[in-house]
Amino acid sequence: VYSEKDRGTTFRIYLPRYLEKKGIVDGESQIEIAQGKGETILIVEDDLDVIEMVRLMLEQLGYRVLAANTPSEALLLAKIHIYNIHLLLTDVVMPEMNGRDLAYEIKIINPDIKILFMSGYIANFTSNGRFSDQEVNLLQKPFSLKELSVNVRNILEK
Repeated sequence: VYSEKDRGTTFRIYLPRYLEKKGIVDGESQIEIAQGKGETILIVEDDLDVIEMVRLMLEQLGYRVLAANTPSEALLLAKIHIYNIHLLLTDVVMPEMNGRDLAYEIKIINPDIKILFMSGYIANFTSNGRFSDQEVNLLQKPFSLKELSVNVRNILEK
C-alpha cells in the first residue's frame, strides 16, 4: 500500500503465477461426462437465459428437450407428451407454482416421470410432505456440464 496526502492511495497485490501440476487430477475431473440416450427432458424455469443454457447443455449430451417458462406451460406440455417425458428438471422457486407442487401435478399425469429439482436457494428447500427424502434429487445452481450430466444420468438409471 502506498498513500500520499492529496494524491490518493495505491494498492498493489502480488499473487503467485499459477503453475499447472501435471499428473494431478482432482476428484471431479476424474468423473466423465455422462451422455444421454435420447431421453426426453422437460425443463421448467422462469429465467429464459437459464432455460436456453440448460437446453443447449442437455442437447449437447444427447437428450431431447422440451422447455417451459411457466408451470402452466409445463403442465400443458406434460399432457401433450404424456408418457414420452422421462425427466422433469424444474426450478424450485417460480411464479404461479413452486417446483414441488408442479412435480406433484406432473406425477399425476405421468407417474413414471423422474424428477430433478434445481435451485440457487438450497437452504429454502424444505419438505412439504409430498415426497419422501429418498425421492428428492436436488441440483444446486449454478452447475457445470459435468454436474448436470452425472445427476441426470443417475436419476434416469434409478
